[in-house]
Amino acid sequence: MLFFGVLFLLLHGAEAKNYAVILNASQYYKNIRHVANIHVFYKILKSNGFTDNEIIVFTCDDLVHDSRNFTKGYVILPDGGFDVPEFEGKPFTPLSFYNAVMGNHKKLIDMDESSNILIYMCGHGNRDFLKVHNKHFITSTELTNALCALSRRGINKAFVIVDTCRAATLIDKNKLPKNIVVLFTSRDDQNSISSFSSNITGQMTIDNFPYFFYKHIQYRLDMNIEDFFEEMMSVYDVESDLIVWPERGWKIGEFFKQVKGESLLCKFVI
Repeated sequence: MLFFGVLFLLLHGAEAKNYAVILNASQYYKNIRHVANIHVFYKILKSNGFTDNEIIVFTCDDLVHDSRNFTKGYVILPDGGFDVPEFEGKPFTPLSFYNAVMGNHKKLIDMDESSNILIYMCGHGNRDFLKVHNKHFITSTELTNALCALSRRGINKAFVIVDTCRAATLIDKNKLPKNIVVLFTSRDDQNSISSFSSNITGQMTIDNFPYFFYKHIQYRLDMNIEDFFEEMMSVYDVESDLIVWPERGWKIGEFFKQVKGESLLCKFVI
């Protein structure tokens, strides 16, 4: 009985699993597009095998489900849209986000050296900071330290997408561990652009980068990250530069597709 108990724990611990942390740092109805941004990433992850137990969502509220939205529960895109579930929004602090980035979250308890993690961040930023609810700030120094702590904790790879104005200033790329790659959606002197508005909501509906990413990723999970974004920029006018640092040749699907394979030990026993 003891042998089988230990065997079960080994099998359970050996199962590879990927995770995602998606963050909307803004608040209030005028920022409905930022909630749409994270809904797009959530939809991509769910469509590729992720469950809610593997996705951590940070957002103060779900404005897509706000009563002022005449298409409540529906993300409006320039060429259509889709229905979305309602996120359980609640206020959070930079510290709670840093803790999740470092792996200190109940959904990340099984994350190990075989796991990949995606971190997506959007909101209003400027040089070296991202505003949180117009009250607090995620800073470049603390975020970089949290990512270094994540690497020390023990993961396989992390892919971080910083989707905000002056995105390239929010992480000190020269201090990044070798198992972390970052995509910045704007240079240190650029804004992150939203070109899509709706007469229905009276607001901008989604930012350029998430929309074009959503359109482009289908059937391209086997592309490496650098080629994927180079091709994306050649097809769509994102209106800001996309910067991948450093170039590792990793596949985009390593972070957007869930992997839950049999362990080697299981195959050996059979």
